[in-house]
Amino acid sequence: METKRLFDEDVMQKECEAEVVRTEPYHGGFAVVLDQTVFFPEGGGQLSDTGTLTAAGKALAVTHVHEKAGEIFHETKEPLEPGTKVQAKLDWQVRFDHMQ
Repeated sequence: METKRLFDEDVMQKECEAEVVRTEPYHGGFAVVLDQTVFFPEGGGQLSDTGTLTAAGKALAVTHVHEKAGEIFHETKEPLEPGTKVQAKLDWQVRFDHMQ
């Protein structure tokens, strides 16, 4: 399932609600796939966004974002269960710096 790319619709959108589709181990941490995201993945010479995924009051740092086969993977230190509702929020200063 491809991740809906909200940043293509509105580059100024800073956060969204999303649902975890799946989580898999990735480089000593985890890669979380959401049904939709405001996080821009690394690619084409542009660095990825960073920020947080918050579920049940607990915020997990998103340290890097990459794309593979239309899915966008949010790298975190802890897993999130499929079906979990999260608030995805960009570190806006990082996005703004990348846009300059």
